[in-house]
Amino acid sequence: MALAHSLSIPPSPALTGLSVATLVLDVVAVIAVVLLVRALRSRRKLTLQEQRAREDVLHLQNIIDAVPVPMFYKGLDGRYLGCNRAFEDVLGKSRGEITGKTVYDVAPPDLAEVYHQADLELIASQGKQVYETKVLFADGMRHDIIFHKAVFRDPGGAVCGMVGSMLDISEQKRTEQHLIRSEDRYKAFIAMSTEGIWRGDVSPPVDVTMPVEEQVAAFIENLRIAECNDALARIYGFTTAGEMVGRRTREFYDLHQVQEVLETFVANGYSLNDYEIRQYDRHGGEIWISSTLVGVVEDGQVSRVWGTRRDITEKKRQHDALEYIANHDSLTGLPNRFYLKNRLEAELAMLDDHGQLALFILDLDRFKEVNDTLGHHAGDLLLVEFAKRLQQVLAGLGGDIARLGGDEFAIIYTRVRNERDVCWLAELMLRTMHSPFDIEGIKVEIEGSLGISLAPLHGRTTSDLLRCADVAMYRAKKVMTRYCLYSPEHDPYTAERLALMHDLGGAVRNNELVLFYQPKVDLKSGSLAGFEALVRWNHPTNGLLLPGEFIPYAEISELIVPLTYQIIERAISQLHDWQQEGIVTTIACNLSTRLLMDDDLSYHIEAFLARYRVNPAHLELEITETALITEPERAREILGRIHAMGVRLSIDDFGTGYSSLALLKSLPLNALKIDLLFVSQMLRSEQDAIIVTSTVNLAHNLGLQVVAEGVECRETLEKLREIGCDQAQGYFIGIPLCAETTGQWIEDRRWREFAPR
Repeated sequence: MALAHSLSIPPSPALTGLSVATLVLDVVAVIAVVLLVRALRSRRKLTLQEQRAREDVLHLQNIIDAVPVPMFYKGLDGRYLGCNRAFEDVLGKSRGEITGKTVYDVAPPDLAEVYHQADLELIASQGKQVYETKVLFADGMRHDIIFHKAVFRDPGGAVCGMVGSMLDISEQKRTEQHLIRSEDRYKAFIAMSTEGIWRGDVSPPVDVTMPVEEQVAAFIENLRIAECNDALARIYGFTTAGEMVGRRTREFYDLHQVQEVLETFVANGYSLNDYEIRQYDRHGGEIWISSTLVGVVEDGQVSRVWGTRRDITEKKRQHDALEYIANHDSLTGLPNRFYLKNRLEAELAMLDDHGQLALFILDLDRFKEVNDTLGHHAGDLLLVEFAKRLQQVLAGLGGDIARLGGDEFAIIYTRVRNERDVCWLAELMLRTMHSPFDIEGIKVEIEGSLGISLAPLHGRTTSDLLRCADVAMYRAKKVMTRYCLYSPEHDPYTAERLALMHDLGGAVRNNELVLFYQPKVDLKSGSLAGFEALVRWNHPTNGLLLPGEFIPYAEISELIVPLTYQIIERAISQLHDWQQEGIVTTIACNLSTRLLMDDDLSYHIEAFLARYRVNPAHLELEITETALITEPERAREILGRIHAMGVRLSIDDFGTGYSSLALLKSLPLNALKIDLLFVSQMLRSEQDAIIVTSTVNLAHNLGLQVVAEGVECRETLEKLREIGCDQAQGYFIGIPLCAETTGQWIEDRRWREFAPR
């Protein structure tokens, strides 16, 4: 009985139906065999009875042959008395080869003994037997089989043999093994995942027909963690997943915040993707989580919730730190120009028909003297101390302060009832300068000039208010009134020009700006040296406008930044287009003073060059001398980053500014451009000729190339070549051309006529 016990297995749930069907077939077979035996034992009766018995045997054999399940029957001696066709097919033997044989004749030796012992135990038990084993099929493979066996008896009740059937469960076994492996892989994936994965049970389940607020309350109260991985436990300060199981999820939430999240969860059909929420770990420490949540809806109820969670606390901190840096001045800690712009736009958007808003621009007078006398470090300390005083004055008054750059500050004030309020605040802020500043033991006295613009009186946009406040500030400096409220009477620009300035923003957005290209030639070789990009405004009503008619307005507003970036990108795009046509040259772009103070300048240029796959050496940026002397240290740093990329740098209009030789020597420059004021008069003015010659020699001694602007005749060209000037441009060489005409100019090789004779 020990063997039978070891072989006997409970039927698999997946196979129960098949097993019952097989047992039914076993019963049919047993009846058939019993009848067959009875028929065989009646052979000694009358011939008619014998004939009927034979017919019964044949009929019953046909019945079991029709059964698709392999069946067999044996005598007590273990020899096969018969089988059906399915059994023949399994063994690959005919009925004649099987009948009268034992399992030792038809089964492999290692299995035959097992089958024989099972038969003996069945006869000894005189009952039934179910067990799983292997059988060698005719296909040469060993199949997983469930045997169903039972004894049968003669009419006297004595056991006279056994009948059996075979159920092939190989495919089911393979399916089970695949499911087991899949489940193992699934469990391993969850266990090894760096994301927290969990399942929550809701008991009692949430009825989806309830009002949203009731569903949210039910989730908050009844959702518990049923299973999770260790990664989730570690997020909340636990060691293992077991410590999390059974806990309510509300333990880790800010209840007000989770209520908003769950309302969205229900509204989205019980699904949320990548939402961020503040939670708390087991010790009450704040953590930030990025989470995904899916509810399982069955029969109109949500009883289970699946989710993933990822700890983004450090990422959130870094984001907040970067956002702070992006919105604040690194020196004073005050909000910066970017913050001011966003804040001002938000306040203007909320301004109703009866409200007013004031924008102050405050500029420190004679601040450059402090830098030049005591150094930039002392200047920085002065700015920090002034910022502190300004903050103290405005504390509680509702004003927002920002540092625009250099020694320029801006203040937004929203509690404006009339002009007297504005003037009172202006006096209050300027009064902070009455007491000297102590800068490392040195008493420093400084004054300021303040310009004021009002919304909506002077404009309803950031650029309008900044411009008007800037105009008022320069008016205050000019007439020495300390502060000045903007007035159109003191605006040096006509109404038509102001309207033009309003149109300029749309021109940048609507691509009304176009680039023209003026060629430069190499005086030594006579080859093409490159082009300078010159912007034009194709105004819808005023026609093509030159830079002098609109660039000054952009300079005193925020538009100069996007305008200049647009010019640089278009020039780089044109270089790419020419490269595609096999034309390799350079383009020089003028760089605004405002942009030279932009810390992001180098990153934008690098992005443009990468986008259009242009060699940095083919781009040249021209900077005016006045741009360098505003904040030389900062200019040196930003230009150094651009130069390190391989972009060429040159000083434009050299000789008209006030730059020192020491400053030029310390900058990473490639060239100087002599202003046309000197070049155009050098044939008629000996002094201008000396200036040009001296500049060429000076530049060469500093390792720089020299470009002469304003060449308007052959004689000037030859004179420049004679004194060793490197490159020249001007109307004699070529007027500024649009992109299409420039391409034809290049194709015609027009520069050859300026080669040395």
